[in-house]
Amino acid sequence: IIRSALVFKLYLKIRGKTLNAQQGNYYLSPSMHLQDIVTVLNSAPSTAYVAIQVVPGSRLLEYPGQILATAVLHDNGHPDDGIKGQKALPNFSATDFLSLTKTGNVDGLSDFWYVKKWDTSKGALTALEGYLIPETYYVDPTADATAIIKTMIKQFGSYLCPGPDDAHMFAYIGDQATCMAHQITITIPASITKLGTVTNAGQKMGLFDALKKYYGNNTPAELQQALTIASLAQREARTTEHFFMVDGVYYNRITRPQAETVGYLQADPGFQYFFGTQKAPWPTVTDVLGPGKLPGTTTQGGGYNLYQSKGTPPSAISGPGKDALYGAIFPPAMNYLYFFFACDLQTNLYSTTLDQQNQNEGQHSC
Repeated sequence: IIRSALVFKLYLKIRGKTLNAQQGNYYLSPSMHLQDIVTVLNSAPSTAYVAIQVVPGSRLLEYPGQILATAVLHDNGHPDDGIKGQKALPNFSATDFLSLTKTGNVDGLSDFWYVKKWDTSKGALTALEGYLIPETYYVDPTADATAIIKTMIKQFGSYLCPGPDDAHMFAYIGDQATCMAHQITITIPASITKLGTVTNAGQKMGLFDALKKYYGNNTPAELQQALTIASLAQREARTTEHFFMVDGVYYNRITRPQAETVGYLQADPGFQYFFGTQKAPWPTVTDVLGPGKLPGTTTQGGGYNLYQSKGTPPSAISGPGKDALYGAIFPPAMNYLYFFFACDLQTNLYSTTLDQQNQNEGQHSC
């Protein structure tokens, strides 16, 4: 923008002008004259921000498109106020975003102790799926892919141990001991009993206490396991109570190997995730296999075919919201192993046996 420092200094000297720029962001254009540049630099730094939004249940492939589709610059009094899309985030690169989240080679990632990268050498499609919390964000207009990735990962930390107020939301996420000392308390909604028999409805437990009780420890490895369940549940439910219920079903399936489901999650979203592309992020099973065929009849899908592969998938499959994450970490105490969306009732129905599940499907199929 300033092609010659010498010319700029001479301009200031000849015109008798001085620079009083403060620390902060200033937005300049190559089309500006030197007089305009001096005027901007002598004014207060910009308070501009760009609002972006990602929908819960989205996969990383979808994030760049949603970020750019929702990006709006807010800068009152500036001519660029209200610009949208790539112009609002000129430094953001969708290609960089996808590359960085696939490999996990993000500068400063080691600062986030709670992130344990998925192992792409063992079948995971990306290194960071699930750790980038889908929400509404207000980011700096100069933010690039790395900055936005780290902002979303910081938000994940605030889900574990939120700070004392909005202005200090990330005060406790810096190390595990501090975060655990300020762990959030999860409450299983009392209203969940309207969906079925849940013996710990209304109970409360600290997040890391629950992680240790239900997963055996409270390290990033156990958090990772809960995250896979949460990412599946996010694709299968719509309300707080149902997120907890679906989490509970999936938790029962992997922790009760002697049950009818014999340790298989049997979740379609995993299969859809494996075959998804940028153009079709969530293809249906029929799209992939053809009419009448089910994932259980094929070995396709690798570790994401949760009808053929026991336990959790090689990675999370979407970005979960709070309810799905908390329900996975502190699952409802219940005996349900199945759920079915009854479209005539517009709700999930839960059952303890396959016979009950088949009966529900027969009575409420659309």
